[in-house]
Amino acid sequence: MAATPAGRPGVAVAAWSQRHDDADEITRRRYEARSVSRRTEADGMVAVTARLTPEEAGPVGAVIDRRVASTRAPAGASLAQQRAGALVVAVTTGGTIAAEAVVHVRPSGNTCGARSFLPSDHVRPYRDGGPTTIADLRRLCGEHNRAGESGRLWS
Repeated sequence: MAATPAGRPGVAVAAWSQRHDDADEITRRRYEARSVSRRTEADGMVAVTARLTPEEAGPVGAVIDRRVASTRAPAGASLAQQRAGALVVAVTTGGTIAAEAVVHVRPSGNTCGARSFLPSDHVRPYRDGGPTTIADLRRLCGEHNRAGESGRLWS
C-alpha cells in the first residue's frame, strides 16, 4: 500500500481510477459531474464554484493565469485577488487561448527563490518565433514573468 499525504487523497484516488477504470466511464463520470454554482455570502460577496473536467480546466486556468501574468497587479494584491480580477475580465471581455499544453517541470531556472505558483514561460517568446518545446520552457515567478513580457529579460 502506498503512502498518501493527508492533503492529497483526491490525487491518489484519481491516479487509481486512471489505472483501473475504463476511459469512456471516466469521461462519462467527469462530464456528469461538471457544474457551476454561485451563492451570496453573509458579507454580500458572491462565491462562484466550478467543477470542470481536466481538459476544460486547463484552458480556463491558462486564460486566467495569462491575464495575471500580463497585468500589473495593485500593490499588495494576493495571487487569489489577481486571479479573481483576471476571471472577471476574461468572462466579461471574452477570454480566449489558441492552444493549451500542461507541462510539469521542476522550478529550475527560477532566479528569485519563489517555489510555488510558478507559470511556465517560453525562454524565447512564442510570438517572436520561439519553439513550442519543453527545452524552451522555464518556470518564473509572476514578477519575473511580467518583466519578461516587457522585454527586459530577453536579449
